[in-house]
Amino acid sequence: MEQSLQREPVNPPDHLFVPLEKDQQAAEMVVRPALNYWQDAWLRLKKNKLALSGLVIIIFLIVMAIFGPIISPYDYSDQNLSKANQPPSWEHWFGTDDLGRDVFTRTWYGARISLFIGILAALIDFVTGIIYGGDFRVSGRAD
Repeated sequence: MEQSLQREPVNPPDHLFVPLEKDQQAAEMVVRPALNYWQDAWLRLKKNKLALSGLVIIIFLIVMAIFGPIISPYDYSDQNLSKANQPPSWEHWFGTDDLGRDVFTRTWYGARISLFIGILAALIDFVTGIIYGGDFRVSGRAD
């Protein structure tokens, strides 16, 4: 059984393996132009269609959270009971709620508040991490 596992060495013909000529000028040629970090990141993002569409949606939400309530002529807290529970129309794009408030304005105002809370939470985490990281680095307790 041991003899069946042993194989003879394979000796390929020499004409199949021809060494390349060493050309210093060709070795130093730049195949593509050098890109900085942001150019490379943008090219990679453009190749990923799902990531690019997600970026477009996030930018749209941020722009609408900032400018959405400004577009609408209604305030987020204005009540008009005579226009309660209206369906979407040219006057109220998302309709009205049970107190006659414009849902379009309230939606984008709520998005503005949600974005503010998210950014504030990220900043609090960032500052807390800097403080803890700096403390452990100086005291050496984390090692």
